[in-house]
Amino acid sequence: MTSTNPLILLAILLAILIGAVSINYYYHQREQQERLRQQRSRQLKKEIQQTVDALTALRTVETPAEILSLLSDHSAQLIGQLAKLNPASGVIDQLRSQNNAPATQQPPAVGLHSVKLVQSAIRVALTIMRRQQQHGRLTPLQLAEHSKELAWLHSASEANIYINEGRRLLENDKRALAISHFKHAKTLISKVSSKEQRRQPKLVEINQLLDDANPFKPPPPIATEDGS
Repeated sequence: MTSTNPLILLAILLAILIGAVSINYYYHQREQQERLRQQRSRQLKKEIQQTVDALTALRTVETPAEILSLLSDHSAQLIGQLAKLNPASGVIDQLRSQNNAPATQQPPAVGLHSVKLVQSAIRVALTIMRRQQQHGRLTPLQLAEHSKELAWLHSASEANIYINEGRRLLENDKRALAISHFKHAKTLISKVSSKEQRRQPKLVEINQLLDDANPFKPPPPIATEDGS
């Protein structure tokens, strides 16, 4: 009997040790899963906010509806993932509201600061679309078409700021400053690929503005009574 007691005691100790190790492993796994969940949640929040901010900026300019829809769907998918990871997060409703805001609620882009936000949003949009093309959600042709639209938007949105400011200066008879703004706009549009069909009409528009602002432009002929 006495010879079996140490064996029983050893078995009990082993059972306790195994139980302690199992419990420790269980809690370690729980902590690791929680860390991974929090890390993924932070990553999703950052990506969602970048996408929502890009949407907000792109809604202030003439962005094609298909591109806006693509970004909105991408953001909604990420928000859904975040809701599964962290259903109690109060940020989710706010992000959904921002993501679904109609374009009419956004003021138009005015000033170079707003345009820089638009151009930053374009870079975010291109990154998202390239990633989607890699995962088979966009065809190479779709990516090329969207990239072409965003490339035009990148140049045209900034050029329009200079054009609008140049018009204002011209109305106030500040011709030299107006010409400077029109020339800056022309430089921006001139850098656009010649394959872009909207390039030439825009250059014609700017050239006409430069002609109107020319202080040495001869005045229009005065009509005489006989119409000559």
